[in-house]
Amino acid sequence: MTVDPTLGPSSFVILGIVAAAGPMTAYDLKGAIGRSVGFLWPFPHAQVYKETARLASQGLLAEEQEAGGRRRRRYAVTPAGRAALGAWLASPTHQPAQLRDPGLVKLAFASLASPGDLARLCEDQVREHRARLALYVGFADVPMDRFLRATLEFGLRHEELMAAGWERLRATLEAG
Repeated sequence: MTVDPTLGPSSFVILGIVAAAGPMTAYDLKGAIGRSVGFLWPFPHAQVYKETARLASQGLLAEEQEAGGRRRRRYAVTPAGRAALGAWLASPTHQPAQLRDPGLVKLAFASLASPGDLARLCEDQVREHRARLALYVGFADVPMDRFLRATLEFGLRHEELMAAGWERLRATLEAG
């Protein structure tokens, strides 16, 4: 089975979370993404609502709307959605990793910055990566499946590496 080219990574994030966690509203889905893969594949919250509706219109999610009250829509993965998710999981990943790090973009142009601005950039980046590291460490006792745990471990190592790299750069700059 081939992967549907109209489905992007965000589509599969939604299908994967709903398949793993069970039926949920788009609001619940936003929270689940924010507590899991949203750390490494962020996308706007409004896109969750748009994408769930699109996946439902394609028959990959089943949509059930409450009869009264807030009339929330609850989504569940259909057999076609599971098949699309399975095809995606089975397909090779040839795309390079996407690293969207504003600190590294600024560093690329650091020769145009003042020494003080560069020092502040290093300090800010050390602080940001240490904060993200602390956030990830906070998930250490949260129950999760072994593959989500492995994903968390990659995130921990990434943040440790980035914080250490910015600290080394800061020390090099201070040494002259």
